[in-house]
Amino acid sequence: MTQNTHIIDKALVDLIEAEKRVTTERVKTGDVSEDTHADFERAVMSTRRRLLPYAEDVEDLWEQASIDKIPEICAKKVSEEPGPNRFGIDRGTETRVQHAPIEMLDAWSDALVKIANEVEA
Repeated sequence: MTQNTHIIDKALVDLIEAEKRVTTERVKTGDVSEDTHADFERAVMSTRRRLLPYAEDVEDLWEQASIDKIPEICAKKVSEEPGPNRFGIDRGTETRVQHAPIEMLDAWSDALVKIANEVEA
């Protein structure tokens, strides 16, 4: 097993475990907590980074799944200017993280697993 294969396998294990936590949480509570959502998103982003050197080798799969959009959509920082408070004092800019929808992460996860299998074949 090469070092690269080991790195890809580790990323896939992390991705699959994160996806299982999402599924388990959905079944138990009907929703997904922000922490679990963020963990899944991080796993998707990490797996993409690990597979990036092989993007040209699996160009069709990569493009079909819009894998290049992952960094644009995941963990996007959104700034909001709430305006002055009730005393007229400016509250400044608030920044929050906007996560990609779970359905989109699910689709990317499935595509990344296919891509990894193709790369390792």
